[in-house]
Amino acid sequence: MHLTIEGGAIRINSQDDRINANEDGVSVITINGGYLYIDAGNGSEGDGIDSNGYLIINGGTLVSLANGRSGDGGIDADMDIKINGGTVVALGSRNDATSASSEQPYMELSYASVKSAGTLIRITDQQGNEIVIFGPGKIYQSLTFSSPELLLDTVYHVYSGGTNAGVEERDGLYLAGGIYSGGAQQSYSGNASGMMPRPGMMDPLMNMRQAPQQQPEGMPPIPPIDNRPDNRNPWERNAPGYPNQQSDFGTLANASPEFIITANQHSFGNVNDYAPTSGKTAVVFRINENNLIASGTSPSISFAGVITVEGEPVSIPETDIQFTITDVPSENYSASCLLSDEEAALKAIIPSDAGNYVLTIAVVDSNSQYTGSSQWAFTIE
Repeated sequence: MHLTIEGGAIRINSQDDRINANEDGVSVITINGGYLYIDAGNGSEGDGIDSNGYLIINGGTLVSLANGRSGDGGIDADMDIKINGGTVVALGSRNDATSASSEQPYMELSYASVKSAGTLIRITDQQGNEIVIFGPGKIYQSLTFSSPELLLDTVYHVYSGGTNAGVEERDGLYLAGGIYSGGAQQSYSGNASGMMPRPGMMDPLMNMRQAPQQQPEGMPPIPPIDNRPDNRNPWERNAPGYPNQQSDFGTLANASPEFIITANQHSFGNVNDYAPTSGKTAVVFRINENNLIASGTSPSISFAGVITVEGEPVSIPETDIQFTITDVPSENYSASCLLSDEEAALKAIIPSDAGNYVLTIAVVDSNSQYTGSSQWAFTIE
């Protein structure tokens, strides 16, 4: 029912969940100290730490890797997750949201596409001081990171890939003092997929309201944008009686390389290569005839093409375009496929349960010419 870890060194490799307490709504897993390395989901699925109630982290070091394809996360709790201290590196295809009432700052990153195993994660402050370098041994699309070194109201930069030479590492965690090179600076353009917008976060539709968008010849027309002030969340904007509103709310129009943790913002979505520093061309995607996903009992999604941010149509191999659907808030659902998997695969990842969801379409990291992603919010009634 309950589990408290006070210290020691614990290493677990498992086919399914690694550490689990399963009394619904009641169980508490508490980590007060020690070193935990968890490699879970080596079968078809599995969370790293899974509590059917609460997960409380007060100290120690936790490195938790989950299955990167099955909708599982390095940390998962049905009721609440609080990080009050220690160092936490948790990865999977979908981590559960950490509580904003946590006493220690944290970052939740939702990458626009799956990262391959071994792809380095590097986080620095604005002066370039390294906070963490980590090379996961599994594929991943979601990261939760917390450390006593993280501060609120501070600019951080995130890098992906590259190498870190001349330094010792333990379970993928690199010690300070290495020589890092070759990584791509990352940017974000919205809330983390699967994280409910929180008060005080930037309005993700702001840039779309500021000016009409011109559609290139041969692409579906873009509906007029309603410029009236609106503080409702993206799902309410798509409600009946509120027509002509763009629904894609995270695009390169507002991409930023500055990850700023505040009391109200910990989650960052659409994380991928930052075009100005990567040398890649930034693109956005279009879906359906009107670039909307209509809410209902069975939403329809069809791919309508890709354009540069300047509006020129481009051709990207179907194997390099990934679709991901995640529930909001991130609790139960995450699924992805490639455009090359064809229509049946896309239909298969559309959920059937009622709730709020986010669709992300992105260029995969391995494409050397293009980068970018777009997001749409929709509701299944």
